[in-house]
Amino acid sequence: MASNRRLGLNIIYQITGFVINIGISFLLTPFVIRSIGVEAYGFIGLTNNIIGYVLIATIALNSMAGRFVTIAYHKGDIEKANKYFSSVFFSNCIFGSLIFLVSVILLFYLEFIIEIPRHLVSDVKCLFFLMALNSSATIMFNLYGVGTFIKNRLDIGAIRKLISNLINALSLFLLFALCSPHLWYMGVSALFCSIYLIIANQVLCKRLTPELKVQKRLFNWESVKELTVSGVWNLISRLADILQRGLDLLFANWWINATAMGILSISTNMPFLILSIFQMLSSAFAPSMTADFAHNDIESIKRDLSKSIRLLSICMLLPLSVLYVYGDSFYALWVPGQDSRLLQLLTICGTFALLFTSPLESFWNVFTITNKIKGSSIFMIINSLCVFFTVLILLQVTDDNVVKMFIIASVRSLWGVFRGLIFLPLYASYCLNLPKYTFYPIMVKPLCGLIVSIVLCFIVRYIYIPNTWIGLLVMGGVVCLVASITGCMIVLSKNDRQYMLSKIKVYL
Repeated sequence: MASNRRLGLNIIYQITGFVINIGISFLLTPFVIRSIGVEAYGFIGLTNNIIGYVLIATIALNSMAGRFVTIAYHKGDIEKANKYFSSVFFSNCIFGSLIFLVSVILLFYLEFIIEIPRHLVSDVKCLFFLMALNSSATIMFNLYGVGTFIKNRLDIGAIRKLISNLINALSLFLLFALCSPHLWYMGVSALFCSIYLIIANQVLCKRLTPELKVQKRLFNWESVKELTVSGVWNLISRLADILQRGLDLLFANWWINATAMGILSISTNMPFLILSIFQMLSSAFAPSMTADFAHNDIESIKRDLSKSIRLLSICMLLPLSVLYVYGDSFYALWVPGQDSRLLQLLTICGTFALLFTSPLESFWNVFTITNKIKGSSIFMIINSLCVFFTVLILLQVTDDNVVKMFIIASVRSLWGVFRGLIFLPLYASYCLNLPKYTFYPIMVKPLCGLIVSIVLCFIVRYIYIPNTWIGLLVMGGVVCLVASITGCMIVLSKNDRQYMLSKIKVYL
């Protein structure tokens, strides 16, 4: 019962933080585009992607650090947990310094690597430098976030993230409102956020897990090697993710132009926020699943996965149904002056795979906690190579820039459907030593519920197409109501509905 209450709190705080984050992005994005233009806006996402390419060097070590520290902690082996903790911290300090050095070298040749309009060169380079500094500092101290994970206090982590987002919004608003507009203000605000998170994570870690301490004497190369060997497949998965998604803006920059890159960046803004909620919500199940695995309780993990499929399906309906039904109205009001219909279609093309993959987002936790990420990494690299070469080939067969944008936006989704229907349920069953078709019966009702709900929501569009924010809010509420009622009736069992109602009554 206590674990259910903690899970409920985690999910509520995660959703609250996500909604507020959407609100901040919703207000800031058109403000930033008006200040610097759609052409410059695309370089924000592109710069983050390029920094991300450099950061993959740290993934092999850091991706498994939380898992090893958590399991050692729950088994009562504090000495071993501290050995992992200290070894990762000092290794990250080395990595962070090297990453900053590599980024500075790239900075001198940036205009030769990507196409930058002449009037934006200095702004883009300043942004790149600040993002590199921010990423290096984050890498050095990121392990301190493990405290909230170990104690299953992701609700506190969500509050911490919310405060960070508010700092980001306030600093950007003040910079753009009081000073001449510059692209590199995004880097300044990101640095402010990271400084706050570094301090907050350290305070929380010391408060929640005072037993964990960085000790120079506990630095151990064997621990670093153990974590790196275990995490090398996560490194391959990250490389696969870059091939599959991280090159979208780079392809647009190389094969189309900076304006098209900006349009694609706008169309992926909300989808990435939607995807982030499912990664956050699935992370709410990870602490309890990790603890259950430490005690070899596979049945509890299976129950958590089944519950996550049903709950994530319902949660996904709300944002996607509104974007699919009234996406053109939303973009027309949100970023006036842009082609709202084009943005809506690009969004649909880029997100329809979420119908099949988002309810299964918690399955990725299974691969990590069972330390069987080799198979998932191999599959992901093959899947991503298919995406990469499919996009590359199709871009060569057309000269139409709009068609090229749709190719970049949709190919990943097509291969994503295959990943969601075939790989995730089969490999999760294998990792847990369950019959290979264990999760398919559980998946059928949520998938049917998603499809039926969205089809019914499109009927609402024939009633009224809003052209004001008030109208969009009203009709969006109607769409959400139709989607949630239909989804709950099809997807959730009677016990699920009673459980949700009881939790709502408790927290109201």
